[in-house]
Amino acid sequence: MTRNWDFYVVKLIQGARKYYNPTMDYVVTVRKMLDNAGLDRTQIVAADGLWEPTATNIQADEELATAVDIIGYCLVFLESVI
Repeated sequence: MTRNWDFYVVKLIQGARKYYNPTMDYVVTVRKMLDNAGLDRTQIVAADGLWEPTATNIQADEELATAVDIIGYCLVFLESVI
């Protein structure tokens, strides 16, 4: 992937976040758009941080569960002093 492509993808996601405030419905819409464009092998990662409310939303919504391939989670390691 070239640096120009990386920049484009980042700006696309930042613009979507700024102007559209993506919701779970937005994720389902993106999944349909990707599928219709022949990009059905593209995976969607939901959340990058806290499990909630994303995990609960996915459990409650079958269409959302189908749209999301992975639930991301950042694990922060803290150094403990004993």
